Amino acid sequence: MYKYNIPLILIIILIIILILLTTFRIYKFYESCDTNTKITVIILNYNRPHNLDILIPSLVKIDCIGEIIISHGKKETENIIKQNKVVNETKIKNIYYSAARFECIKLAKNNIILFLDDDILINKKGITTLLDSMKKNGTNNLYGPNHRTCDSSGYFFNKANNTILTSCALIGKKTAMKVWNDMKQSKYFNIVLDQKGNGEDILFSYFLNKNKYGKDIYVDIKTKNLDNMNGYSNKPSHYKERISLCKKINNKIN
Repeated sequence: MYKYNIPLILIIILIIILILLTTFRIYKFYESCDTNTKITVIILNYNRPHNLDILIPSLVKIDCIGEIIISHGKKETENIIKQNKVVNETKIKNIYYSAARFECIKLAKNNIILFLDDDILINKKGITTLLDSMKKNGTNNLYGPNHRTCDSSGYFFNKANNTILTSCALIGKKTAMKVWNDMKQSKYFNIVLDQKGNGEDILFSYFLNKNKYGKDIYVDIKTKNLDNMNGYSNKPSHYKERISLCKKINNKIN
């Protein structure tokens, strides 16, 4: 009995080990970044500087992230991070409110931009999934997991989605700069500024599609939420202003 069972058990064990090793290699390959691809992450810091203490140590470990620009919105809440990958931007302050993320595009050294809110933690797998979608569809599109519908009737969660929110979104630098320049020249830009930046992502998506630079592409990835209190989205007027902006830009009214 033992003459035949021992080799059989060993063979079964070896097969299991090979399966595990193969699965591990595939997983590691999937999570590995292209060494030729470097991303600039742009993050705004305003009322939640403590989130940076969680977010930045995680991001700097990801090899395809070559640079992290933190735009500090006000002196009172600056959390200056001293790390080789981090650029602490302190001059723009709150001129454009949450749209300051787009003004930071011109500071980026890399050709791919990841916009990221300070309350969203993305891992390496999420970034490589975004990059895979970009490789298939081009750098002119906006890729992200957070999507809404903005049309002539308002702003929705549960309709056919046409707007990727820049709370977590990947795009090529050249296209992003074109869209930002169009936004600043728009008659709707003052509305966004009057709303302290609320709706800047709606306007970004609108001009990306309107001027046919690219389109919004939903990518199914998992992110983790950090402290999201004390942001503009906590204000009662947040969704009301977004509904109004969507109606205005899609019905072409002031």
